[in-house]
Amino acid sequence: MLYLKYHTLISLVNLEGGLMIKRLLFLSLVCFSLLSLSACSILPQSNTETETSAEKKKKKKRKKDSKKNTGEEDGEDDEAEEIDNSDFAFLDFDVSKEFINNTQPAIIYDKLILKNSGYDKLAQSVDTFNNKVKTSFLNNSGETYHKNGYIISRADNKVVSVFAQEDLYTESAKYFLSSATYDSETGKDIALSDIINLDFDFDEIYSDFDFDSSIKDPNEFKSRIQNLINDEAQGKDDYKADNMTAWTLGYNGISIYTVAKLTSGQYYYDQVVQFDIPYSKYPELYNKKYMVKPDEFGFNIGTNGEFYYDINGDGEAEHIRLSANIIDGDYNIEDYVINIDGDITTITAGDLAGYSIQNFIFIRFNNKNYLMFNESGDNDGQILRMLDLNTCEFAVNSEFEQYLSFPDYNSLIYNPRRMLLSNLIYTVSTFEVINMYEFSSDESFKNLNSSYEIVSSLIFTSKIDLQADVISDNGEVLERIDISAGTTFYPYATDSNSYTDYKLDDGRTVRLPMGYDDDHGHTINGIPVGDVFDGVVYAG
Repeated sequence: MLYLKYHTLISLVNLEGGLMIKRLLFLSLVCFSLLSLSACSILPQSNTETETSAEKKKKKKRKKDSKKNTGEEDGEDDEAEEIDNSDFAFLDFDVSKEFINNTQPAIIYDKLILKNSGYDKLAQSVDTFNNKVKTSFLNNSGETYHKNGYIISRADNKVVSVFAQEDLYTESAKYFLSSATYDSETGKDIALSDIINLDFDFDEIYSDFDFDSSIKDPNEFKSRIQNLINDEAQGKDDYKADNMTAWTLGYNGISIYTVAKLTSGQYYYDQVVQFDIPYSKYPELYNKKYMVKPDEFGFNIGTNGEFYYDINGDGEAEHIRLSANIIDGDYNIEDYVINIDGDITTITAGDLAGYSIQNFIFIRFNNKNYLMFNESGDNDGQILRMLDLNTCEFAVNSEFEQYLSFPDYNSLIYNPRRMLLSNLIYTVSTFEVINMYEFSSDESFKNLNSSYEIVSSLIFTSKIDLQADVISDNGEVLERIDISAGTTFYPYATDSNSYTDYKLDDGRTVRLPMGYDDDHGHTINGIPVGDVFDGVVYAG
């Protein structure tokens, strides 16, 4: 079966009654089945003997249909061909804030930055995509809640594939979706029909799909996906006009994103849902040219902890599912449940366990397979957990107080040696901050930059006159200026210890020192933060 991921860019705790909705949604999505078998004990074994004759017929039919896509002739052994990744190299992307200061208040949105030189045509295509996102964002400015974010599914010297989501919230949530997949050398668009055979009967895949009971209308959901596939097969691009459906290519196959109406008790709401067609489950459907993947990689899992991947290397995809068992009468996690092809391993949760799990990521690194996920705690704090799928043991856990996690709004995890992660910090307010981290062979994370970007919609107004250093983009001090009371400050970046950078309405970036003492708490120039700014907010 194939499964869903509920990709949320809106933090529900910021909305009225959001925490209860969040918990209700979690409880509605998680199912539990505790068995006595050990999932990880079977990993060295082949699962081919359990395959039904019906499944074999499906595979045979799909393989025959895929000849049109791969260009193979009858009688060729498509399993014999090796995929060469010897010249593979990752490309580096960042997500950075774009500050537009000709409005009141200023508009801040996220944009993509290609860090590599020598890819001029690709850089032009990325700029075009950024401008598309910017235009939409400006057209929708002024909404009560407004945020955008990206998933980069693949970024290397062969293919770059990116998904963009823009969220609006007034009385209800609205979503604008877009995506692009480029040839890295030429910068030209790659069509879905170039990657996957669109002539076969997709009902076969839909029949494998577990339409969660929380989806109000599975037929409408399926229709959106089928419309995209039909338009792609006919060479049309009209589906992009409604901003409701998009797709990307990752290191585990195609992901299709669309808006579906979900239910939680008596509540109905729209949400972006991810539909995956993994290589490991349907290899015969793909053009082998696009199945190249490195020895180390990562991908977003298209469900609440459920996906397909060949973790034991026997050539057959395992169905992997992670869920959590909740203590009766409480919201806290009691056990983690790992299900691999129906075989179960349970791990008892510790004293610091949270109340839900989400944002599931697969990482292939150092010949090991990891399942990484966020666990929600108090005050919307997150802890990153990391499960070794071949031993069914936690590989590494960040300290709960550090709140190391995957960001809510952007996902750059395709390269384990350069992953975008977030922390929750308490300085001049409570901020989510993001930075690039390297996953190491000792199963720890190394911070690659000294400065963190602040992920926040907070805006401060100064209560007193201040002096601040104006700094350049690289942190060089340009001048010292006087700033009068009543000035607007937009928190921008911080080292989480000694300073915070802010944008002013005129576009300049200023740096204010910060400190802490037991008598006054966090301070700016030795003055308590609450005496310096209006708009200060601390979680809890």
